[in-house]
Order: sequence, then structure tokens, then C-alpha cells
Amino acid sequence: MRYQNPCTSLRAHVIYAAFTERRAWYPLLVAYGASTLTTMVPVLTYLASYPSGKVKSPKFETITESQRALVIGSMIPWVIIPAMITVDFAWRASRVLSSVDRAAALKKAR
Repeated sequence: MRYQNPCTSLRAHVIYAAFTERRAWYPLLVAYGASTLTTMVPVLTYLASYPSGKVKSPKFETITESQRALVIGSMIPWVIIPAMITVDFAWRASRVLSSVDRAAALKKAR
């Protein structure tokens, strides 16, 4: 639960930066989205490869397919939303950087 509080605050900044065009936040949000996404990929890979069976085995730890689907399904937003944040703010940052490059080229041409 302690981890959720900073993330909730960061989500508020994502919304604020998206609607107010706060360009200073773009690199931080790209880093947040990418790091969250790259953290979730191994977790989902581990869950997908965890032993499963129709019934839980008393001899070794397993999960049923419905348990796996429930756990992976609850983690899907933690993959989709950071991916969207990463792509959106990377695209916005590249737009800003290309406009700066064009302005520098025009200034140099004068």
C-alpha cells in the first residue's frame, strides 16, 4: 500500500501534464511508463509459466487456470496504462524536440 501513494500522485501528474502540455514532465513520464512496463513483463512471464493443473496439487505448489487468469487479468492494466503513457509521452517529446530542431535550423539559416 505504501507504494500506491506515490503512484497515485504520479497518475495525477500524468493527467495534469497531458492536459496542460507541461513539457518538463515528458521525460519523467516516459521513464516511469517504460520502467513500470519492463518490470511487469517478467512478472507476467513468470505467472504464465508457473505450474498449473485442474486441481491444486498437495505435493507441490500449483495454481489452477482460473486462478492464473484472475491474477494475470488483474495485472493487465499495469501493462496497458504504462505502455500508453510511454508511447504517448515519447511521441509528444519527439514532437517537441523536432520543433526545436526546426527552429534551430531556421535560426541557423538566417
